[in-house]
Amino acid sequence: MAEARILKPKISIRVRNWFNRFFLDFINLSSDPEYKQEKKDSWGLPHKKETNFLFIACLVLLCVFGMIMVTSSSIYSAYNGGDSLYYTRKQAFALILGFIGILAAVYVVPLRLYQSLAPLAYVVAIALQIGVLFFGEEINGSRRWFDLGVVSFQPSEFTKITTAMITAWLVNRYRERITHPGTFMQIIVVLLIPTVLILKENLSTAVINFMIGLMILYAGGAKIRHILTLVIIGGLGVTFILVLPLIIQIDQAPHFLQPILNEFYYRTLRIKAWLDPFAYSENIVYQTVQSLYAIASGGFFGKGLGNSIQKLGYIPEAHNDIIFSVICEELGILGAIIVLLLFAGLIINGIKIATYAPNFFTRCLAIGLISQVAVQSMINIAVNVNLIPVTGVTLPFISYGGSSLSFLLVSMGMLLSISRYSVAAADN
Repeated sequence: MAEARILKPKISIRVRNWFNRFFLDFINLSSDPEYKQEKKDSWGLPHKKETNFLFIACLVLLCVFGMIMVTSSSIYSAYNGGDSLYYTRKQAFALILGFIGILAAVYVVPLRLYQSLAPLAYVVAIALQIGVLFFGEEINGSRRWFDLGVVSFQPSEFTKITTAMITAWLVNRYRERITHPGTFMQIIVVLLIPTVLILKENLSTAVINFMIGLMILYAGGAKIRHILTLVIIGGLGVTFILVLPLIIQIDQAPHFLQPILNEFYYRTLRIKAWLDPFAYSENIVYQTVQSLYAIASGGFFGKGLGNSIQKLGYIPEAHNDIIFSVICEELGILGAIIVLLLFAGLIINGIKIATYAPNFFTRCLAIGLISQVAVQSMINIAVNVNLIPVTGVTLPFISYGGSSLSFLLVSMGMLLSISRYSVAAADN
């Protein structure tokens, strides 16, 4: 028996050992000489000074198109506010900041620094997410922004980048054991902390944040059955919480469940309205129904740029999450197809950058950064055509939103930085 206790230490000792092995790496990346030499060798590739120009073309076209559509879709509401170009100027300012961020990411920040800064960036993101819950500006019942006077800052946009960085760092650090369930769950715990903090105010952004991490885990070699098991368990849990208020009254539920059900009750109503949108067209899904009217009225070629009817007060804040429906109304199915092709070109070339990344860390990081664009654009478009319940997610590079646009452009700058060190730059 004594021998067995020696072979299997107490739980407290095992927890302490796990903490030392896993979290102290955040303070000291590694004191292992072999790891240092491996890291040094992995960064020894020559600087190609080349980049993926098709990726840049798709990105620039999306940004230019976004500026045009923000101006077109917002001019009516902005005019009623006394300045018809108010949103255009703010979007242009965010665009300029974003392009400065791209230049800094490509030409100023050394590529290897993203790996070194990943733990620190993660800690900063956690601090900001906690801070915004207490000190953030409340807009439409949610605390998601810090008001900095000149601009408003949404920490969740920064968190999505840091999630890609820390998950790529962890997968690279523990890639030899990534198929082990214990290692997989340790990384999931790190991923869940910022996701849960975002979930408090924004379910859709939390889903995107979590999906970024899962895509990196998949690309990094995690077993698909581990990922699927996690997704199924999480999906069943969320479904249970959202569906339960439709079955029983909240005040009849167990006391420990009532606060959770109250928190998610509005989202439950959104699902109910999504299943029968025209029955709730005057309140919960009014915006979605108007979006469907806009899409249906556009036809194949649309009514012409600037000629949308739905943006004239029918769609509230048409320049935000529902801007895709205005695109369909003004430019028709043809315009929507062009937007989809631009996103496809950006995503495919982003995956290409990841494929030819110089080492394992940058490959995982690139997958995470381009996954954000893919997942977020799919969710936004699906909401506009009522394939999924209403949720507040911007259309990348096109919807109005300073934090979203600026941080998305910074993440694309990080991708471009990776592409300049591509091991197959000649193919770009």
